[in-house]
Amino acid sequence: MTSPGRGGSGGQATPSTLRGAALIGLAVIVGIVGLQILDDSKRGSSASTSGSQVSTTSTTQGGPAPHAPAQVTVKAYNASDVQNAARSVTDKLKALGYNMLEPANYGSTRKGTAVQCRPGYEGDAKALSVYGVGNGAVVEPFPSDPPPGSDSANCVVIVGTT
Repeated sequence: MTSPGRGGSGGQATPSTLRGAALIGLAVIVGIVGLQILDDSKRGSSASTSGSQVSTTSTTQGGPAPHAPAQVTVKAYNASDVQNAARSVTDKLKALGYNMLEPANYGSTRKGTAVQCRPGYEGDAKALSVYGVGNGAVVEPFPSDPPPGSDSANCVVIVGTT
């Protein structure tokens, strides 16, 4: 005979099963709220970055929403004086589900970190700058002369000095 609360034939859920279900429910709610916050922060907003004028359009104005991370190919470049800075960003974004290319050195240093995405990936640039890369990363237009090795990338992250 099985004791009560241990998965016996009584049909009663165990306390650990209930806690697990509650935890999953809480995770779903937090995810939905997080997506709503991301969506609301884009609605009707425009942002500019120092050095270049960048406008992020909201989904209510026809701007693209972020793709699923697995649908975005990203290449990180190190433009800082910190060794392996691009590798760290690559590992972080890969853990978030992004399709990452091998990181590389940028060739020169720059101040600040930038996210540059091709047309149609503007929503991904915003998501990468805020949630993926962080640390004050700014969104910049994708360059007309992109860095070497970024041909198959939808987005480029240039990790600069702080």
